[in-house]
Amino acid sequence: MRVPKRYLPFVAGGLWLAVGLGLAVRGLLWWRPWHSPGAELALVALLPVAFLFASRVLFRVARRNLAYIATLPERVTFWAFQPRRSWLLMGGMILLGITLRRSPLPRDLLGVLYFLMGTALILTGPRFWLSGL
Repeated sequence: MRVPKRYLPFVAGGLWLAVGLGLAVRGLLWWRPWHSPGAELALVALLPVAFLFASRVLFRVARRNLAYIATLPERVTFWAFQPRRSWLLMGGMILLGITLRRSPLPRDLLGVLYFLMGTALILTGPRFWLSGL
């Protein structure tokens, strides 16, 4: 299915936001910070870490993806919202997630990691929508 390229930032942002929400919720369910005293403080302390990761890594990936979209012809396939390199990055992150879930690491620790990654993706998703493409 071919779509106007102006729709691609909405597709990309929606995917990043949806995956981020899924990871953050799964992380909170594994971590269960509401069961331990002082966990609210830990949650608040983790938000700057997630923002730092988003701003240093994911915002750059989003900029590259948006620059790629800008070079595309006016009508493209629906799946062209990111270059092959970003698809490979996504596949690597999925494999890392599967590996971590199967590892002996405690779910509490994995929950923190999933929450951080999910929050960073949530922060990055809307950048696609605000791009002006």
